[in-house]
Amino acid sequence: MSDAQHDCVMWAARQLSKAEPDTLIVTTLVKRRAWSTVWKLETPQGRFYLKKAAPGFDIEAPLLAALCCWRPAAIVELLAVDAARGWVLTRDAGRLLHDVMFDDYVKGQAHLRSILLAYAALQADSRCGDAPSFMDMLEDRSPTAMSRSFAAVVEDEDLLRIGGVTADELDRRSRWIRNVEHMCADAAALNLPVTLEHGDLHTSNIMVSADGTPRIADWGDACLALPLHSLVQCLDDIVGRHKIAPDDPWLILLTEDYFDVWRRRGYDIDFHRALAIVRALTPVSGVLQWSRGIDRMDTDARSIMAGQIVKRLRALA
Repeated sequence: MSDAQHDCVMWAARQLSKAEPDTLIVTTLVKRRAWSTVWKLETPQGRFYLKKAAPGFDIEAPLLAALCCWRPAAIVELLAVDAARGWVLTRDAGRLLHDVMFDDYVKGQAHLRSILLAYAALQADSRCGDAPSFMDMLEDRSPTAMSRSFAAVVEDEDLLRIGGVTADELDRRSRWIRNVEHMCADAAALNLPVTLEHGDLHTSNIMVSADGTPRIADWGDACLALPLHSLVQCLDDIVGRHKIAPDDPWLILLTEDYFDVWRRRGYDIDFHRALAIVRALTPVSGVLQWSRGIDRMDTDARSIMAGQIVKRLRALA
C-alpha cells in the first residue's frame, strides 16, 4: 500500500471512529484500477466502502456531496467525503442490480424501472433553480463541446500510438473528426437540454438494499450532456448481459416511460430519432470518458486508457 493509499484508509478509519470510538475495522482491497481504488471496511456497525479516485475522476467526491444534500433518495448514502483529495466513504447500499436480475428477473425489472425514472427526474430537475451548480464542477460534453474535445484527442498522435493505433487508422483521423462534427451537429439540433449525466449507468452501478431500495453508485464519470446517453447504456447493458432482444416489449415500455418524464416537462420531440442520434455518439462518449485525467496518470495507467480510446475509435469505423 502506497503512502497516499495508507493516508486514505486512515482517514476513513477516523471517520468511522467518530461515531464509535475504538471500533474494530477490517479493511479489504476490493479493486485497484487506473481510475480508482476501492476498499471494503467491515465494522460491528455495518459495512462501508472507501473509494480513492484518480485525477480526472475525482469529481465524484464533490458531486456526491452535492447530490446527497439535494436528492439523497436515489444516491448511495454518503458518510464522509474529502473533496480536495477525491476520497469518498459510503455505507453499503446492498447487492448489485446485475446480480438481483439474474436471481429474480421480474423483481430486477421493477427495480431498474424505479431507479431509471428517478434518475430521469433527477436529470430534468438538475436544471431547476434549487439544483447545485453542476455547471461549475462537471466536464462539458454538450454536442458542441463534444466535437471539439473529440478532435483534440484524435489529433494527439502520440497518445493514439500508445494505444496501438495503426498507420491506416492515423490516416483516417480527419474523416473521423468530420463524421463526428456532423453527428454532433445533428445532436445539437435536438430540442433537448444539457443535463447532469452519470456517464456509466448500468446494472453493476445500481445497488439494491435489503428493503428493496435501488440507489445509484459510482459517479466518477459524471459530466454535462444530453439526457439520453444513460438510457442507451442501460438498454445496451440489459440486452448484452441478459440476452434480451432490443425490441423486447418490456424494454420498449421502459424506454417510453423514460421519454414520458421529459414529455411531461414540455419536450415535444421525436424521442426515437433523438435516441438513435445519441446512440451513434456512444463511441465518441467513450473516447472522452477514457481520456479523462490521462495526462496526469502514470505510464501504465496511461497505456490502459489509451488502448481503450483506440478501441472506441475503431467502433466508429
